[in-house]
Amino acid sequence: FNCPVGEYNPVASLLVNTSHSSVKLLFSGNNDGEILYRSSAVAFVAYFLLNVGLAGLPVPGGAFTATMVLGGLFGRCVGAFLREMGFQVAVSG
Repeated sequence: FNCPVGEYNPVASLLVNTSHSSVKLLFSGNNDGEILYRSSAVAFVAYFLLNVGLAGLPVPGGAFTATMVLGGLFGRCVGAFLREMGFQVAVSG
């Protein structure tokens, strides 16, 4: 994703990987605090718009996994936002 060695782009990791890999990344507790709420919000909007636009196509698209990704992105966004606002109990990840 054109990042320096040892770093990664969270939005690219969420959008370019398969839905299964994105769900694993979102629901993992090992990357606590790495995905900022802005990154989660950008990925949520992009993924939501893609899902709305592609929902009417007559091809199998895996709506269940897409719903899991959208829920994980929204949860990460809210958790990271609450943490940035000072709620130390809010855990994103």
